[in-house]
Amino acid sequence: MTVRENAIMQADSILCAISDRQKRTVALRHTYGVAALCAMLAAKRGLDVQLCELMGLMHDLYTFKTGHKNNHSYNGADMARIMLKRAGMEETQYAIIANALYNHSAKAYVHDAYSELLKDADLLHYYLSGKATATASNSKLKRLQSVLDELNIPHDTLALTPITELPSEPFSCAKLAQVAQELLSHGEIRASRDNSRYMAIIAALPDDSAFDELCNSWCAQFVFYCCELAGLSIPIRRSATHDRFACVGAWVSFGKDEGFYTDISQIVPQRGDIVICNRTHILPEAPEGKGTFDHIGIVLDFDGELLTVAEGNYGGTNRSAITKRPIDAHIAGILRIPDGYSYDFLSHNFMTGERVEPMRL
Repeated sequence: MTVRENAIMQADSILCAISDRQKRTVALRHTYGVAALCAMLAAKRGLDVQLCELMGLMHDLYTFKTGHKNNHSYNGADMARIMLKRAGMEETQYAIIANALYNHSAKAYVHDAYSELLKDADLLHYYLSGKATATASNSKLKRLQSVLDELNIPHDTLALTPITELPSEPFSCAKLAQVAQELLSHGEIRASRDNSRYMAIIAALPDDSAFDELCNSWCAQFVFYCCELAGLSIPIRRSATHDRFACVGAWVSFGKDEGFYTDISQIVPQRGDIVICNRTHILPEAPEGKGTFDHIGIVLDFDGELLTVAEGNYGGTNRSAITKRPIDAHIAGILRIPDGYSYDFLSHNFMTGERVEPMRL
């Protein structure tokens, strides 16, 4: 089986697994419609036709598999990268696809030729399918008019009715603490497949192996889930060079890179902080360095001596808890995300993590 055949088979299995017949029909039409348009545009623009077909095939698979639309392009890039790597595709090729998927929702910006092609094909399919464009943004209409002109497809001037969008409530530490406290006020959450509250916590992860891999190791994913509920929009992985936020180390590197992380000796914890714990789940005789940054939770209170912390996988027991923790050697540091903080999705290349500054369309 070729890499292309393997990828198509994986995509088919995801699409055919959609239980709702109407949603499955919509998913199939859009997926294969965009894939065909990608191949056509690639042939016209002199790009790799098969790579572009796979780009179109995979661009929305994350949403169709997980049911999550939030950050689907960024999370879908990671899902596609893993799928194609396992299928045997060379990194030089799956990097093109992963970056295109990562960028494809940013239709107001200009990226590489493959990313631009996927954005154009995505919009073109909605247009040719009869989807309304009357309330599209200026940048989407500009992009759509450009690709229609490129293909010599006659069209009337596309009228624009400006979109009125209600601003979302910004992230705050107070809201993060409130979310975590309310989530656990309904009783402990146990990691089991029949526990809907736990399955919601891990639902953003697209891997079939996610449940087994997070067994006794879901404290960081609990924090990720609470942050999303509190209005912090972040991807499951910042780039292919970083760990997923389901890993405690990913939060530490994120905090250090953004300037949010402070050693516990230099800060007084407060409600809404994220506390990073050190060597909490290993035996004292374990080698130094093993297990560093192995637990994480959300601070609900600090009385000067004890932290009150909301945690997933408390004590490695596969259950949540609100617990008391002393400020001792097991507390490494605090990650305090500023109120109003917004993650900059477009600031780096997904595969390399290198800084980028895309132009506006």
